[in-house]
Amino acid sequence: MEHTSDFSVHDRRMRAGDRIVQRIRVPGLRGLVNVLTMNEVVGVIDEPRCASFAYATTAQHDEIGQWSARLDWPDDRSLWLTVHSYGWPSVPWFMRAWGRRFQLHAHQRGITNFRLIIES
Repeated sequence: MEHTSDFSVHDRRMRAGDRIVQRIRVPGLRGLVNVLTMNEVVGVIDEPRCASFAYATTAQHDEIGQWSARLDWPDDRSLWLTVHSYGWPSVPWFMRAWGRRFQLHAHQRGITNFRLIIES
């Protein structure tokens, strides 16, 4: 997956209202197919011991839903990552089972990659 965003283009911190455009490559009948999606940042927390953001899908997305991640690091030197998401594929009824499996696999890959970054 590749992405660009308002905050990366303008080299600044993320804020509500920013858009994130993603290019996702998915398997198709003739090889990989590029899917373009867009999300909008709906909330940001930037506090001394807490960082968080949330985004919602837009009409230019192949899913309908919202996702948020929150990272807390209390004084006890622990680190807490909390991820909330809900959504469903916006595909025809006969493709929903496949779409949901693909969606869950993509979310699990994202969490695994985040863990690798934190643990390194």
